Amino acid sequence: MRKDITEYKMATITGRQLKIEQTELPENIRRVAFTGHRDLKKYPDFSALKLYEAAEKCILRGAKEFYCGMARGFDLLAGECVLSLKKLYPDIKLVAYIPFETQYETMTDEEIARYMHLKDCADPLLSETFFDSYVRWCMTYRDDRLVEKADVLIAFLREEKGGTAYTVKKFLRKKGDAVLYV
Repeated sequence: MRKDITEYKMATITGRQLKIEQTELPENIRRVAFTGHRDLKKYPDFSALKLYEAAEKCILRGAKEFYCGMARGFDLLAGECVLSLKKLYPDIKLVAYIPFETQYETMTDEEIARYMHLKDCADPLLSETFFDSYVRWCMTYRDDRLVEKADVLIAFLREEKGGTAYTVKKFLRKKGDAVLYV
């Protein structure tokens, strides 16, 4: 049975398992961060429409700032989603949280073009690049900053390991259950 595409879900950690249940989206959201897998082709259930609707639902609850980690895959789509929504809600801001200056160098030409467009459109006062060059823990550092800033986390999570799982679990421990799964 297909669930409503704007359904809000909560994750709880029981041991090493991640259990997702329905709950309500909090009121008075100000900041939203995104986390998700890079290789979206591996996940046929991914829906850009669910991402768009989740972000819009947050806007309707007051969200103004959307923090994007700028990685390939989900992050780039999330940033593009914010720019699309900005046409309807001009007061929202895209905030680029870039782990290191040359992050784009491992991307394809198409991804680099998308990345640069997002970087150019991101709010220059709120966006940050954390390191000049790659260091082993720069992605984790970026993820920790996303968790610190966000009132709500929009997540595309299908695996229990990796950066996305780390970010969701850290958010749940620090901020509670305000994770919107797409």
